[in-house]
Amino acid sequence: MTYGISIWSPAIKADNIAKCENEISDLKEAIEVLGNAIKCGFLYDSHSLILQGWIKEYKERLESLEIHLGEMKTHG
Repeated sequence: MTYGISIWSPAIKADNIAKCENEISDLKEAIEVLGNAIKCGFLYDSHSLILQGWIKEYKERLESLEIHLGEMKTHG
């Protein structure tokens, strides 16, 4: 999902910010759950590697959204 810098009404801007914040929250939870699954040590190594790839992807998306959220809040 992408969230554009809103040049529309404050309600649309607030909705975009809320959606972005929700996705950030979901990503943080997913990263934690996946990390805990790896830490438990009961997964096959190949599956742990797959989850590590997912965690990396989620962290990259999280970083991007956090930057974008800051821009939306700062610049409108």
